[in-house]
Amino acid sequence: MQELLKNKPFVTMFLASLLNTVGGELFNIVFIVYAQTMPFAGLAVSIASMAWVAPALTAILTGYLADRTMHKTRMQVVIKLVQVCIYLVMAIMIGRSKSLPVFLLLVAMDMTSSMLEGYAGSLWMPVLKHLVQPGQLHQATSITLLPPALRLSSVQVEAQC
Repeated sequence: MQELLKNKPFVTMFLASLLNTVGGELFNIVFIVYAQTMPFAGLAVSIASMAWVAPALTAILTGYLADRTMHKTRMQVVIKLVQVCIYLVMAIMIGRSKSLPVFLLLVAMDMTSSMLEGYAGSLWMPVLKHLVQPGQLHQATSITLLPPALRLSSVQVEAQC
C-alpha cells in the first residue's frame, strides 16, 4: 500500500477520478433538487432518475470502444475536458427556464457526460496496468473501486430525496 501511495502517476489518476466522481455526484443531487422545483416535478424527477440508468445500459459498448482506443490516457484527458464543457453549459442553463424541452436537453447532456464517464472508466484499467507493478495490480484495482462505490452511495441518497 505504501508503495502505491508513493507512485505519483497512480495517485494523480486516482485523485482525479475521485474528485470527478464526487463532483459528478454532487451535481446529480443538485439536479434532483432542481427537478423538484419544476412545474412538472414528478415527471422531472422520474425522467432524471431513469436517465441515470442509461449509462449502465451502454457499458458494453463503451467498454468495447475503450478496448479499441489507441491513446487511452490522451482520450481520458479529452473526455474530462468535454465533461467540463458540458457541466459549464448545464450550470449556465439551469434556472434559466422551467420548460420541459430545456429540462430534457439538460438530462440529455447529463446522460452524455455519464456515458463519457463510463467510457473513461473503461480506459482506466489498461492504463493502470502500466502505472503499477504486476504484484500491486490487485491492490491498486481494489483502491480504484472507491469512486464507483461513492456513485452507488449517492444513488441511494438521491432515491431518498
